[in-house]
Amino acid sequence: MLYSLIYTSQATVPLDKEARRLLLTQARAYNTARHLTGVLLHADGHFLQILEGAQEEVEALFDRIQQDPRHEGIRVVVRGPVRRREFPHWGMGFSQLSYPILARLRQLVRHSQAAVDSTRAALSLRDLLQPFVLHAVAWE
Repeated sequence: MLYSLIYTSQATVPLDKEARRLLLTQARAYNTARHLTGVLLHADGHFLQILEGAQEEVEALFDRIQQDPRHEGIRVVVRGPVRRREFPHWGMGFSQLSYPILARLRQLVRHSQAAVDSTRAALSLRDLLQPFVLHAVAWE
């Protein structure tokens, strides 16, 4: 069964360009080995991440994330089964955003979750996030 989990968190320490590069490199390697896909958005020490794959793998990764001292204030926005991957080609898409944009995206994610079900919420979320991830210049 395919599964999706969306969470938000705050960094406990500032992440400079090199720290973000290392985080993403590690995430992509881990996710590829476990057939996980998704996207990570970062703005001024705040994260919004979408994970998708087998439920056991997604939850195992989320358990690791919750133990990671680089995060605090972790809150699940959406979690549950989905019919298909919404980010099948993104081992871990990434975008560095301004905080007002990330805050607005977080608000839209919460509203989309309340709207219908996690599959439709993920679809509208993919449509919403794709321009940010596909047109982002890595590590700016």
